[in-house]
Amino acid sequence: MRRKSRASVMVEFALILPLFVFLALFAVEAGRLMLVRAELQDATQQAARAGAQVGGGAVRVSGEVWSVRAFNSALENSSMNLDPATSTFVVVAGSRCSTSDRFVTVRATTTPPPSILPGLYTLIGAANPNWSLNATSTALCEVSPP
Repeated sequence: MRRKSRASVMVEFALILPLFVFLALFAVEAGRLMLVRAELQDATQQAARAGAQVGGGAVRVSGEVWSVRAFNSALENSSMNLDPATSTFVVVAGSRCSTSDRFVTVRATTTPPPSILPGLYTLIGAANPNWSLNATSTALCEVSPP
C-alpha cells in the first residue's frame, strides 16, 4: 500500500474541515432550538396548571390573570432567558372551569433566538424569517371558579 504524501493529506483535511465544523455547529443549534421548545412547553404546562388551580385560565387573582402570570414567570426564569414580550399566550379553552368545560387549555408561540450560524434557518427550510415555535398544554380543573 502506498503512503499518502503530506500534501494530499493536508488537501483532504482542508476539504473535510468546513463540513465537520458546519455539522458540529448545526448540532449545537439544533440542541438550542430543542431547549427553547422544551422551555416553552414547560411554561405552557405551568400556565395551564396555574389556571386549573384557580378555576380557569382567565381567572384573576389579585388583579392579575393567574395563568398569564405563571407563563411570564416561567419564561423569565428559563435558562435561555426567553422574553415574554416576544411570546404570545392564549387561553384556548377553559377560561372559566364549569361542569361542561373541565379542562384549561393554553397555547403559546415564541420567536426562536437568533441562530449562531447565519443562514441556517433558511437552509433547513424555514424560508420565512418570522417563523416561530409553538406549544400547547391542557390541565384538568381542580376547583370551580370563585
